[in-house]
Amino acid sequence: MRVERALDKLHALLTRRGVASTATATVSDALPPKSIESKIAKRSAGRSQALDTLQHNEERMKAAARENPKMTPAQARAIDEQTNAELLTSVRNAFGDAATQTMEVYNATLPLRGAVDELAKALFYSSAPMNASQAEQLIQVVAQGARDSQGKINGTRWGRPISTR
Repeated sequence: MRVERALDKLHALLTRRGVASTATATVSDALPPKSIESKIAKRSAGRSQALDTLQHNEERMKAAARENPKMTPAQARAIDEQTNAELLTSVRNAFGDAATQTMEVYNATLPLRGAVDELAKALFYSSAPMNASQAEQLIQVVAQGARDSQGKINGTRWGRPISTR
């Protein structure tokens, strides 16, 4: 419905500007409103499912803590890993493999992002501030050197946490 209204507005705008209406017909033929609405609904459902997964994780953690007040870090990691797997499945179903891969890379480099952000802040008022692209490149370079034997990024690989201080 919203797409149809948007196409009608686009058609009216193009008509007022003297553009032939065949261009509008081509747009509406190429992007039928039903398929757009179904994609929007699928993504909305994916977001909802992802939020439900995160809420379910919180509930699982609370239940595990009630059952075992002395939950070990390994037990908490197991719950988090299960939740992450469910979340990645939700993202993959809603947004596809490319979005899932981007999310996995971001999550893997999360331990490094704080230190790079601090460095970028420190350089902000200097004569050569770091831009977002440079920060992302730095994260990737440091991530390559910080991988452990399992391929995971380890912020303490050099015997101390990665920090700018």
